[in-house]
Amino acid sequence: MKGLFFGTVCLAAFFATTAQRTRPDAPAEIAVDLIRARVFLTTTAPNLDLTIDGASLANAVFSIRTGLPTVRMEIDRNTIRMIRNLQGSPVEVEIDLILAGVPPRAMVGWTAGGPAAAGTRLEIRNVNASPSVIDTFTVNSTSARFTTATDLLRSGGPLGPVRGVDSRLVLAFFYPWWSLGGWSSDLFIDSPAQRYSTDDQGDLVRVMTQAKAAGLDALVVSWSGRNFNGGIDHRRMLNCLEAARAAGIKVATLFEATVANPQHEDGLADPDTVFRWLVDVVDDYASHPAYLHVGGRPVVLAYAAQRMSQAGWADALGRLRASGRDILFIGEGINATRLGALDGLFFYASNLYQGDEIRDFDRTQSLSARTYHLLPNDTGKRRIWVATVSPGYDDTHLADGRVPRVSDRDNGRYYDRQWQSAIDMRADWVVVTSWNEWLENTHIEPSVRYGDLYVRATKSWADRFRANRAVAR
Repeated sequence: MKGLFFGTVCLAAFFATTAQRTRPDAPAEIAVDLIRARVFLTTTAPNLDLTIDGASLANAVFSIRTGLPTVRMEIDRNTIRMIRNLQGSPVEVEIDLILAGVPPRAMVGWTAGGPAAAGTRLEIRNVNASPSVIDTFTVNSTSARFTTATDLLRSGGPLGPVRGVDSRLVLAFFYPWWSLGGWSSDLFIDSPAQRYSTDDQGDLVRVMTQAKAAGLDALVVSWSGRNFNGGIDHRRMLNCLEAARAAGIKVATLFEATVANPQHEDGLADPDTVFRWLVDVVDDYASHPAYLHVGGRPVVLAYAAQRMSQAGWADALGRLRASGRDILFIGEGINATRLGALDGLFFYASNLYQGDEIRDFDRTQSLSARTYHLLPNDTGKRRIWVATVSPGYDDTHLADGRVPRVSDRDNGRYYDRQWQSAIDMRADWVVVTSWNEWLENTHIEPSVRYGDLYVRATKSWADRFRANRAVAR
């Protein structure tokens, strides 16, 4: 009872401060004044940075036309980075860009620099319509900045507007592995207000009914393959589906790509295992009335999508769809990771960010996911950006070799800032990390320490998120 009272007191303070900090109107769209450009970069430098100013780098996709197999390309905010070349070895990279916030009658800057950057050449093309060369630059020292008139970049554009998606969902990650007798472990900083077992169907219905009351559309259930550990995840998924049907909520799959390999070990995923597992998801679960579908397609979110290449995802998903099984597949990653093969993007650990850092991260994610379809060689399919919100994080009681980390809940204000950022940056969907990951203390379900504070807060934020739909589209 003490925990519930504490939660009620905190809740009053939460809503009092939230009312002062939030706005009834949606902020201005960030995916505006969009243009397509193509940069041909030629260099013999061992590494090189190309930094853009005067516009936001929404997307960059690379094709290394000439160069050593060691060469890698990276994105860091508004900087494109080439690394791991052998000095003196020629590299030619074709970079397709989406730039946002390219105003008329202004300039976009290109700064190229790095050891032995002299001799680096840049060719800038406008590819809004028919490709045309608009600027050519040569670097004569270790660093140089050049400018391109934005009217040249905007010719044949700008692109857009970026439309909203038809669905507007609020989800939460759910872990189905808790036992009634395990809650007294020293690993827990907090515990459920009413202890439960996810193997008990009555407990599971009660928990999912709470999730429904929190304004959630679906719980995304961790799943590591149909045959894992004697089929334990298969049985748990079936139990979750039945409980969800009773509670009036939906279930989707959190596909654990970290172990999607023949050894079922933490490592790289492989296309054959991924294909077989996704067949099982569709055949065993998708026809259940409680399974989440969007546009007639069963929804799957893949944790650690970076454990397999974009070509691997394209192979596995292409084979799946060729077999007559179509899914809506959202992958985890940062920026445009694997988006060429996927239907959308999320990032699990939004609680890595402190304070208002989340806004910068969400801005990058939003631009990347929602404009990817505008790239010159893409399919034209609008990707879904799933913003992640988390109440905080604390793994200091775990002794598994990790470096301890804490993101303080700040009496609900941390959660407040994450939700406001998701709304401000035009999230298509929102997913909560998490409903019940107690070991990392990201849970929002009723607890001894927080009472029902986060259940009620989630309901309030979910309602506000949906109310912003008309403005955000």
